[in-house]
Amino acid sequence: LEALGYVKDVDWLEFKILAPENQNEQIRRIADLTLKRYKLQIETLENRKDVLLWVDAIFGLLNEAYSDLYGVTPITPRQIQTYTKQYLTYVNKDFIILITDENKQLVGFGVSMPSLSEAFQKAKGKLFPFGWFHLMRGLKTSKVLDLYLVAVKPEYQGKGLAAILLDSSLKAAIKHNMKYAIASPELEQNKNVHSMWKFFNTQPVKRRRCYLKVLD
Repeated sequence: LEALGYVKDVDWLEFKILAPENQNEQIRRIADLTLKRYKLQIETLENRKDVLLWVDAIFGLLNEAYSDLYGVTPITPRQIQTYTKQYLTYVNKDFIILITDENKQLVGFGVSMPSLSEAFQKAKGKLFPFGWFHLMRGLKTSKVLDLYLVAVKPEYQGKGLAAILLDSSLKAAIKHNMKYAIASPELEQNKNVHSMWKFFNTQPVKRRRCYLKVLD
């Protein structure tokens, strides 16, 4: 690509995060202090369908928090409907972390789910006639956690909400015997996101690159 006149514009990194056997006490302390300091709470979901009540708030916050990131465009209502139908209604409620302020407004969230990569391979990319069986089984048996979405309201960024999300996600990962997690792509220069993994044993596993070429 470089020989053809293309140059690097930006890179994204993906990390493999090994799951510890126990909760991290430092993360827990920071999480507890943050909850008290800013009068925040973690919403309790009785079942996975409860997340439907938060769909608009989740994607609204996602659009707000990601608006200044490279290459990001707002998620449309049609996309929200599709993602909700394909993913959110299947996610185990333990892997949906919702943080609200004293007015019950969503200020941060994290959504992860057991990896379905192996299940899709077994299903050969087809849901029917028997592909659905592999996908549903994968949700229950996979020991790899895919970290899909995480967002914090801009005015709360850098104030410890990441610790709340990490503490709750780690608790769920230990409960379900996850071996490791794969983080979603992170901009190479996004040091705030990279710093979230300083408490864990991590490995960079993928690098994605956007190349540009100026046309006369």
